[in-house]
Amino acid sequence: MYQGRHMCWGDGTTFESCCVVSGDGCFETWGSLEQAAAEFCCSTPESVSARGNHERLWEVQAAVTTKAALAVDCFRRLGGDCELHFVEEVARMEVGDPEHLRRWLARPHRWRAEPVDLWHAGLAMSEVVLHWRLQEMLGLYFGSGPNILGNIEFFNKMHSLLVKQLHLTIRELSQLRFLEELRRPWRPRGPPVHIALVASVGLPVFAAKAMATVRSALFFARRRPLHFHLFADGEGVAAVRAAWARLEPRLARRGTYEVHSDLQPFFQLLSGLLPQDCLGRSRKFGDSGWLRLLPHEVFKVRNFKRLIYVDAGDYVFLEDPALMLRHRRHFTSTQVAGGPLGGSIPVQVLDVDRMARVGWTDLLRRFVKQQVREVGPSMCDLGEGWISGALANEAVVWHNFDANWAIEPREFGGLQGSGGGMRDLWLQSPDVWRERVYPGVQDWTQLRVHCPRFSESFLTAAFLGEMPADKAAFIWAQHLAAENDASAVENRTLYQAHFTTVWNQMGIKCGSKILGLHFALNLKAVPWARRFLNFWAGSEAWGADVEDFEKRAMTRARDDPAARAARARLNATGGARQETAGPCMEHEAVAEAGWIPADPGSRDTEAHELS
Repeated sequence: MYQGRHMCWGDGTTFESCCVVSGDGCFETWGSLEQAAAEFCCSTPESVSARGNHERLWEVQAAVTTKAALAVDCFRRLGGDCELHFVEEVARMEVGDPEHLRRWLARPHRWRAEPVDLWHAGLAMSEVVLHWRLQEMLGLYFGSGPNILGNIEFFNKMHSLLVKQLHLTIRELSQLRFLEELRRPWRPRGPPVHIALVASVGLPVFAAKAMATVRSALFFARRRPLHFHLFADGEGVAAVRAAWARLEPRLARRGTYEVHSDLQPFFQLLSGLLPQDCLGRSRKFGDSGWLRLLPHEVFKVRNFKRLIYVDAGDYVFLEDPALMLRHRRHFTSTQVAGGPLGGSIPVQVLDVDRMARVGWTDLLRRFVKQQVREVGPSMCDLGEGWISGALANEAVVWHNFDANWAIEPREFGGLQGSGGGMRDLWLQSPDVWRERVYPGVQDWTQLRVHCPRFSESFLTAAFLGEMPADKAAFIWAQHLAAENDASAVENRTLYQAHFTTVWNQMGIKCGSKILGLHFALNLKAVPWARRFLNFWAGSEAWGADVEDFEKRAMTRARDDPAARAARARLNATGGARQETAGPCMEHEAVAEAGWIPADPGSRDTEAHELS
C-alpha cells in the first residue's frame, strides 16, 4: 500500500498522475523521469523529520526564492542570460541534484531574446511566487520576518513593472502592425471568400462583439476579397449596418457584406426537420446556429460553392481566411464539410454545392435522430454544437484539418495546471489576475502556443507541492523542468510533452503559430481575453460584466409565428414527412461508404430514398 506523498506536484496533480500503485510498491509512467518521479512520489518527505531539518528546508526554499527574485529583475532589465544565471545559482547552492543541473547547463540552449519573451519569462516566475498558497505557507513560517516578506514585496513591485512594460509593448506593436497593414498595397486575386456568421440574432444586440471576427478576417485577407453573410434580426439589423459603417475605410474595402434578416423560412424548415425536443432548448444558443449545418437550404440562389461558417465574436482569425478555404482541396469524394481538429464547433469549411447534391438535409435529419436516440434530447442543449462535434468523428462526410485554426488559449504544464488559464490563483495579489496576459502573446496580431521553459516549470513543481520542498522535491522539479524546456525548444506536441491526454489537443505543437483563436465558454471571462477581443472589435464591446456571454437570449424557432404554424401542421399529420432524395452518384457514394445511420424502424424507407 502507498506510504509516500499524497501530492506529486502542482495544484490538482495527484500521486496517481506520476505513479501507479501496486501491491509491492509503485512504478512511474513518465519515461525518462522515472527515477526522479519514483523517489519524489513514493518516498517519505524530509519535512516530517527533525525540527532542525525542517527549518533548514525552509531556509533553502527562501534562498531559492531570493535567486528567483534576482532573475525576475534581470528579465525586467532585458538581461540576455537571466535563466542561465538562475539555474547556475541553484546548482551552486547544491539544491537537489546539482550535477544534473550542471550537465543540463552544458547543453546548447535556445535562450529567449525578444523583449516580449523576456518579460513573459519574468512574469511567469513572479506569478509562481505570488500564488496565494506559496504566499500563505511562507508567511506562516517566516511570520513578519524580513526574509520572506521583503521578497514578496519585491516580487509584487517587479510584477507591476513587468506588466506595464509588456502591456505597453503589446499595445504599441499591435497598433504599429495594424497601421502598416492598412498602408500596404492590397491587390487581391480571384473571387471572394464567403464567410457566414450569426452576427446579432436575439437580445441583447451582439453586433459590436461580432465585429472582432469580421475585423480580424478583413485584416488578414491578403489573397482574395471577402464577402460576409451576416445573420441578424430585430434591432440587430441596424446595429450590424452601423458596426460595418464604423470600419476603417481601408479595411472595409477588402470586403462586402449582406444582412440576412428573414429567418422565418429557415425556422419553418427546422420545425419539420428536427425532433421537437431539439427545438428551443436554450435561449443561450437558440436555433439560429443550425444555419451552419444547412447552408444549401439557406442559400438556395448563390454565386459561390464553398463557405466558411464561423462563431461570431469569440472566434478571431490570425491568418488569411483564404488559406483555411484551401483545405477544401483535401476533401475526399464523399466529404461535405471540414473543420480544425478539435475545433469543429467554432468554424467550418463547407462544400455547399455537394451538400445540395447528396441530399444533405435528409442525411442530417437521420443523423440527428440517431444522436437523440443514443444520447437523449439533452444533447440539443448546445444547439447544433453537439451535432457539429459528432459529425467531426464521421470521416466519410467530415475532413479534419490543422488544429491551429481553432486554438483555445489554455495553458499547459505551468502554474495554471488543470485550470488551463481560467483560474484566479492570486487572492492576496489581485492585480496579477487582472493584468496577466497569455504567455504566448507577442502582440494582439501574433500568438504562439505556450509551453513553459525551465524556470517556470522548476518553481511550479518545487513550490506548489508539499512545503517546504525537500531534496527529492527539488530533484523532481529540475528533471521535470529540463524535460519541459526541451519540449518547448524542440517544438514537441503537447502529447509528447506529457501536457495533455485529450485527443484533440495531442497534435498541437509547442511554440507553433496560432492561426485562429477561439474563446470557448468562460474563457471569454478571463481579463486578458476581453482586452484582446476589444482590440479586434475596435471598441469596448466586451465590457466590465465578465458574465455577459451567459446572458444572451437567442431567437428560438418556437418564438417565430410561422415556425409555430409549421409545427402545428406537422403535429396534425402525426409527424409524417415526405422525404426527397433524387438519384445522385455522390449521394449513393456517401450511402455506400456506410455513413448514413442505421435506423431499425425505417430501413425500408431509407432503401427507397436511396434508390
